[in-house]
Amino acid sequence: MTSDVRLRYGFAIVGVQKAGTSTLSRAITDHPQVARAPRKEATFFNSLTVDWDDPPYDDHTVVRTRPEEIIAGDATPAYLWWPHALERMHDYNPDTRVVAVLRDPIERAFSQWRMQRERSARKVAQGRGPLAEDWPDVVEQHLDLPLPVAPSPGFKGSASTFSRGLYGEQLARGLAVFDADQWLVLEFGAMLRDFPGTLDRLTDHLGLRRFGHAPPMHHELPGAPQVTGTAPTGAELARIAERFRADLAVLSRLPVAAGLDLGAWPTRRILDGVLDPEDLAARFARRISPG
Repeated sequence: MTSDVRLRYGFAIVGVQKAGTSTLSRAITDHPQVARAPRKEATFFNSLTVDWDDPPYDDHTVVRTRPEEIIAGDATPAYLWWPHALERMHDYNPDTRVVAVLRDPIERAFSQWRMQRERSARKVAQGRGPLAEDWPDVVEQHLDLPLPVAPSPGFKGSASTFSRGLYGEQLARGLAVFDADQWLVLEFGAMLRDFPGTLDRLTDHLGLRRFGHAPPMHHELPGAPQVTGTAPTGAELARIAERFRADLAVLSRLPVAAGLDLGAWPTRRILDGVLDPEDLAARFARRISPG
């Protein structure tokens, strides 16, 4: 009986938050050779409650419901950033195929802030908590924070806004755990422009047959058109771009990032002097209501 067979997770979409991981996960879950996990984000390897000296690996499995299913996958975008998550994943399955989707770090940070601001506003309306920090406070308090070296529940929120965009450092750390040929690194804009081609690359990486007809690209969790708050200024965005300068240089030298069009990223264009940060600030301001 196929229901008696449980598959260990063989691949993981490990990052990054606000870069289409839900969209990619939904599509690959529709593949007939992929066993459907109980939920999109297992959040197993970044758990603060698991006893990592004796982890319950037998519980971290997926029931096979069809004979053609040969692999199961997780999509928890915190894994790339979370301290020791990749090492735990390697201990669990050293042959894991690892996938990351990268997005311009300034756009990603702004998207994370908008998401947290929107979610907290709903809780405030229900009398269940304070409003998340406004944009200027996030910049002043968290811009220069490094990647965390020890797990901390308090670092999951606004404190992670900018360190999650240190892709070069995160991938360099990841390459010390999994070999380069186990990694597939995608770029958010390229994925949106050619979703069928992205799925071909993904299925090839996972050793699956390609989709005969690629599933549609669903825009998961798009968020509200506007949130209340303070719009970024051009000066702030120029400062943020400088925060990522050294890390982008690291990223550009990594073999797993070869072929990514980093030159099209607003962060890179600001650093290269071809994009006025005031223009990017004006675009962001359209997504914000002063309230």
